[in-house]
Amino acid sequence: MANSGELRRCGAAPGSLEELWTSLLQILEIPILIYHTVVSILIRISRCIP
Repeated sequence: MANSGELRRCGAAPGSLEELWTSLLQILEIPILIYHTVVSILIRISRCIP
């Protein structure tokens, strides 16, 4: 029985554009979360300052 990783890769050749895009999104996920957190904190602070 194939695991989910094998099922997900079915039809996608190694080094394909889809695989490159997936790895790029995984790399950028943490910096994007940090960015959104910092922006939301700055927005809250700016609302408190008259």
